[in-house]
Amino acid sequence: MRDWHLTLLLAPAFDERAHRSHESTGSAFADVSSEVGRLFGEHTVLLPGMAALYLVGKATHNPTVEHASSAAFKGWILGSAITGMLKLSFGRERPYEGLGPHAFHPFSGANAFPSGHTTAAFAVATALDYSVEFRGSSTLFYGLASLTAASRVYDGKHWVSDVVAGAVIGYLSGRWAATRD
Repeated sequence: MRDWHLTLLLAPAFDERAHRSHESTGSAFADVSSEVGRLFGEHTVLLPGMAALYLVGKATHNPTVEHASSAAFKGWILGSAITGMLKLSFGRERPYEGLGPHAFHPFSGANAFPSGHTTAAFAVATALDYSVEFRGSSTLFYGLASLTAASRVYDGKHWVSDVVAGAVIGYLSGRWAATRD
């Protein structure tokens, strides 16, 4: 991947085109789907969910469920730490600011890149998917995480490249956490 700098230059051009094409869409179904996706990436939903899952694992003496919840939490923490540092360093403006996809102001407080909701959703989804084995788990977990990513773009909170970066960070963090121990 020696041409990573070319990717960084081309991503904002793609972001702008994707943002413009989104502005003309909107429906009740898309609005509800976006809200579900936003909630799956929200820490106020994920943390109690992971805690409840852990307690269920303890109460039922199910080490798989305990491991899954622990891995999800560790993946979420790792992904959030990485994302937080990158947000601070890049300082990318959000689409609703109207400054365009090329607006980066490092250490300014601007924090679009990468998407924290998407990182969280993919970290938890990946950790759970790697930890539990039931039919359809990948579809369920990654479907919810993808809905989170789509909601961030749909709501104008992030550029497409923000959610792609968040998904990669979340996936790698969740996979790392699930494959330890």
